Amino acid sequence: MKNWTETELKLTAPDGAALEAVGRDPLLTAAAEGEAETVEMRSSYYDLPDGSLRAAKLSLRFRTENGRGVVTVKRGVKKDKKTGKASRTEWEVEADSLADGLERLGAIPELAGLLPPAEALAETARVVFTRVERRTRFAGAEIALCLDRGWFESPEHPFFEAEAELAGGEQTALDELSAYLCGKYALTPEPRSKASRAAKLRARK
Repeated sequence: MKNWTETELKLTAPDGAALEAVGRDPLLTAAAEGEAETVEMRSSYYDLPDGSLRAAKLSLRFRTENGRGVVTVKRGVKKDKKTGKASRTEWEVEADSLADGLERLGAIPELAGLLPPAEALAETARVVFTRVERRTRFAGAEIALCLDRGWFESPEHPFFEAEAELAGGEQTALDELSAYLCGKYALTPEPRSKASRAAKLRARK
């Protein structure tokens, strides 16, 4: 079981070529630590029919990562629309199913009584993507740089996105990284989560 406060940067790339260029950036590759890891992600997000989890600023996700099941709860969020930076608290457990993960997460004092049973929930969004992740350093900070390409709801809605999670150092490094990548590769800050964008597409159907 994991619990941490996540601070990350989310930037949208105009196309796959721009995303690949970020992955080859000489400044970031020169400071990289170890080899890049490729992970196939399939995420489903859930809420009660009345949307009460979202209203309480709770996000619930069941994801498979190269076939390994993980249930994640995110609570609260602070966003900087200018840079695409966001901070939130997360709890995560390995699980074979949503029900299995909810049972384990429900034993956490901070989440006690907040999570409904799996049978009461409905899927609100689906996101499928391939992630290439690598640790690097920028502006004195350690950063997990993730390059994501995939789709929201269906392959007709593709996306290309760079995420940078702060693993050590000052948060200002993410602000500097945002300015660097936006200026060099025409990326744009993305304050919205993958879940919210996919859910918006589903609501249009």
